[in-house]
Amino acid sequence: MIRLFAKNHVFHNGQKWFAVLLLLAGSRFAAGQDLIVTNADDSLRCKIVEVQNEDIQFRFGSDGNLVSIKRSEVKSYKYNFEAAPVVKKSSSGTANTGNVQSRGTKSAFARDKGGISFGIRTGANIANLNRTAKVPDGVPTLKSKAGFHLGVVVDFPVSNLFSLESGLAFTGKGTSYSSSQSDNLVIDGVNVPYIVSADTKFNLSYLEIPLTANFHIHLSDKAKLHFNVGPYLAIGLVGTVDGTLKLSALGESESVSSSINVFNEPLTVLSNDLYEKMFDEPLYNDLTNTDKGDLKRLDTGLTFGGGLSFGKFYFGVQYDLGLNNMSNYPEATTIKSRTLSIRLGYNF
Repeated sequence: MIRLFAKNHVFHNGQKWFAVLLLLAGSRFAAGQDLIVTNADDSLRCKIVEVQNEDIQFRFGSDGNLVSIKRSEVKSYKYNFEAAPVVKKSSSGTANTGNVQSRGTKSAFARDKGGISFGIRTGANIANLNRTAKVPDGVPTLKSKAGFHLGVVVDFPVSNLFSLESGLAFTGKGTSYSSSQSDNLVIDGVNVPYIVSADTKFNLSYLEIPLTANFHIHLSDKAKLHFNVGPYLAIGLVGTVDGTLKLSALGESESVSSSINVFNEPLTVLSNDLYEKMFDEPLYNDLTNTDKGDLKRLDTGLTFGGGLSFGKFYFGVQYDLGLNNMSNYPEATTIKSRTLSIRLGYNF
């Protein structure tokens, strides 16, 4: 009676009934010699009777009733753990089977071992630097800045629930901060108030290589939840720091700008350049140790996040937690990166 129900109802009601079929089949799974894998990644152990152009007919056990499933609902099928046969149409229009693997099909085990996939990822970043000074130095609180990322991913499946993923991405990191100071100048016996403000933005560009363990939850034949965690390594390509100094007094204002590569030069060079442009004299009369930047190019840490894929499209969130001290002056400061990414992607 159970097998009759499966034949008359289950496969005619679509793939959502595959789980019911698995339960109803019970111990019949152990008796089958062949394997059918559905598009929903359900495995049916059975005895394949005939492969036709549009349907596959099979039994659960040697004495079970004949059941049929549409070829369009099947990802792969195997005979006795050997290659599936080629479908050959006879003169009567029915399909017979040979001994060669069917065109367009692969065994489930071949897919597990060789199903390497590729994808692209892009999206927005919200980045910051976590800075701790061992001695208070008056640097303002660092603020987050926006950026973007663009890269490719390669997924190496281990099973239907687990895979390893790596890739290569161009990603923007950094931070920003602002400061201001007000005072009075005495000009011809008159107090003239003024305000000096400074804005600094770290626009850091990295080439990043992650290696994550990915865990997958199948919600349907097309939708999957993904969770991942693993280390990353990033190499700084460009370390641009843009600075703007603004002087406001007597109802007027004047601004000057400059920039440095913080991987090669310290911030004292930027401060000195801005001050000299504004006041026509250097801030520091003798700059030393200007051949080494404030930040190292290397950034390593832990990346983790999750996402949802539907068909070939992907949406997710990722967080990079920097673990190494990026400061070239570790005796004075500790600087670590923090980056939150909103990711959109397409899997090939």
